[in-house]
Amino acid sequence: MNVTNLKENYQNLLSFMAEKGYKESTIHGYRHQIQWILDHEENRKWTSYKDIYLEYASYGYSYNWLRGKKALLGTLERFDLYGEYPDGKHHYPFFARNAYDLLLTDFKRIIDFYKDAQSKSNLRPSTLNNRACSASRFFYYLQNNGCCSLADVTEEMVQSFFTPDGSCTRGHDYIQRVRAVLTVCLPSEPFPIKNILNYLPATQSFRKNVPVLMPEEISAVKELLRNPDGRISLRDRAIGVLALYTGLRSIDIINLEFSAINWEQDRIRLTQQKTRVPIEIPLSAMVGNALYDYITEERPGLDDPHVFLTTDKPYRPLRCVYQASRHIFRALGLRQTPGMRKGLHLFRHHMATEMLEKQVPQPVISRALGHTSPCSLTPYLHTDFAHLKECALSIARFPISEEVFDV
Repeated sequence: MNVTNLKENYQNLLSFMAEKGYKESTIHGYRHQIQWILDHEENRKWTSYKDIYLEYASYGYSYNWLRGKKALLGTLERFDLYGEYPDGKHHYPFFARNAYDLLLTDFKRIIDFYKDAQSKSNLRPSTLNNRACSASRFFYYLQNNGCCSLADVTEEMVQSFFTPDGSCTRGHDYIQRVRAVLTVCLPSEPFPIKNILNYLPATQSFRKNVPVLMPEEISAVKELLRNPDGRISLRDRAIGVLALYTGLRSIDIINLEFSAINWEQDRIRLTQQKTRVPIEIPLSAMVGNALYDYITEERPGLDDPHVFLTTDKPYRPLRCVYQASRHIFRALGLRQTPGMRKGLHLFRHHMATEMLEKQVPQPVISRALGHTSPCSLTPYLHTDFAHLKECALSIARFPISEEVFDV
């Protein structure tokens, strides 16, 4: 393993990290790791950074310790071999992290054909990637069960992937993603792919019940967001207010930029990530004040178009807002039982059900939530308890025998 480039240029990496605001402890960790590599390179038979990681792994360190070491060595590898500096977001694994990298050539060809065929379609990149990943895991399972090509696939293998113990472990949505990939690739190898399509289990689509906030929960949440008392940060408060009073999806809150906020006209205008459809939302005083407080009092002074940033250095745009809702519920002592939903989608659901209870016309609700199809509102109708109760039938007309009430 040649470490000449690392030895001559590692100071550039450490200087870069210092300029970007990395913690001194983090920089010290990189400096120590680099020095250790330079000191021991002659006595080891390393051929790559992967070998260095495997040596650490052989010592029996904990999973979390090795995970941090893998991230550190991966960053050094990208810098040493490719001259790439860390961005604070991406880690570079030594081992294949997805099934596609482990596929045989015949199966990879199917995935590649699908991506090329759909590259110019109107589907979102995330949809294409989800389908390709699902199909890759499907093919990898078949490969591990002795299939070297599509012609080797049997119905039993396909069925065992989706129903390994007789129950449908991978449901309708997963099957539809695999079916979509195979259907697009049908012209490339019609005979074997058609057989596999016939082997896929027949399932029905269904929706889970939409989780809702109870009246006492929503009252407590509104009170906390209205009167901040230090139990949550200004950032978490602004995120919670946005979700509760505008119904924005989490991904749109993450991607919210300053250019989307029109302070003079009291409007938020953005293009939704999920649907690619523009939406305009009124900027109420509650929402505007929460955003203003965070931007002026707590937001790091980073020249970045995104409104919401991380709180740790190096500062960067958020990638997840789940922590915000979790902090809100924790501050109130609500939904702390393991398994209870605590995501921001609860706030979006509440906005929809509250509008339904107030008899707001459904097209207006769909427009406010950014739905592109009227059918998207159907799940929320199932939680409109106020109007559902009006549909209940009285049991007075049905006789009940006295034995029912006997103790």
